[in-house]
Amino acid sequence: MKKFFAKFLLFLLVLFGLWIGVTYLLSFVVPSESETRASRILVEKNLRRLTVFDENNHILGIYKISLGAQPRGQKLEEGDGKTPEGNYEISAKNANTPYYLSLSISYPTRKQIMEARRRQQNPGGNIEIHGYPNWLPQVAGHFILKNRDWTNGSIALDNDAMDLIWSTVSVGTPIEIRP
Repeated sequence: MKKFFAKFLLFLLVLFGLWIGVTYLLSFVVPSESETRASRILVEKNLRRLTVFDENNHILGIYKISLGAQPRGQKLEEGDGKTPEGNYEISAKNANTPYYLSLSISYPTRKQIMEARRRQQNPGGNIEIHGYPNWLPQVAGHFILKNRDWTNGSIALDNDAMDLIWSTVSVGTPIEIRP
């Protein structure tokens, strides 16, 4: 009985290890090895997908993402847990953040600020594309955060995917966030 239990436990551990490896490998598509730069980013919230395109509209990479904790609908105010929708641009690159790298998104626009003021609300801000929290090891992030919407409105990816995006995206790159 003990031998059977030991073999069964070993089988489960191997199966678990394979599951981790396959999940990791399927978490992103590696972008082209060329020196091509991103010309635009498309985020499709309902598909939990971020796609990076080059100037010829070829796909450089497709990445699985996490969003704000309440992702449906347009972000209207600070703290609503929504990821904004619309056309923006990458406004800054920052390697010194509480998250693994970040690309700031130019949310809110002037129009969104004015609309929020009319509603007597704060539209929020500090919306980014970023990796896992720095205090969380990458492996733990795969178990705890992957396939969950956990941000305050930002767009999150695993750290390896963030490295690839960081290397192709420049300040000023347009980003469209669709429902």
